[in-house]
Amino acid sequence: MMKFSTRSVTLFAAMMTVFLSLNLAANPSGKQGHSKHSYAGGKHSKMTVKRILKHLEPLNLSKEQVKSVKQIVKSGKELSKPLRKSLKQQHKNLKMLGKSDAIDEQAIRDTSQQIAAIKADLMILHMNKKQQIRALLNEQQQAQLLEMKQQRRAMKQKHRTDDNS
Repeated sequence: MMKFSTRSVTLFAAMMTVFLSLNLAANPSGKQGHSKHSYAGGKHSKMTVKRILKHLEPLNLSKEQVKSVKQIVKSGKELSKPLRKSLKQQHKNLKMLGKSDAIDEQAIRDTSQQIAAIKADLMILHMNKKQQIRALLNEQQQAQLLEMKQQRRAMKQKHRTDDNS
């Protein structure tokens, strides 16, 4: 396994963030090819209660489980709201840094690290929410959920293979 120094990772993150912010500056609508799949912001990242319950529909959740899922999602949304707001602000800051005449490397590094930290916090909240929902399921439902995931993975793999042919 290759090891990367903290400096290398930070530099790579800064370069990618600048690249993405410049890409955003060139495309002010913010609509990018694959952004809809991004955890931090696209249409697929917004796991609404309705969407989650539809995904879990084959598991035949009880009324109590549905109520608990709704509460978990609502709580997760409340916890992530300030983080998403902060992430949006940091992206704006980075965009402004990219537009300036002189490049302030340290400011770009600092902002990139803040963005990375916020994204990590959002991912942790997301994983906690998923774990809380899984904990509501009985053994049979958990097994069924695992089977559903495996089927989705197989379909995605088949789709990728078909696209490459």
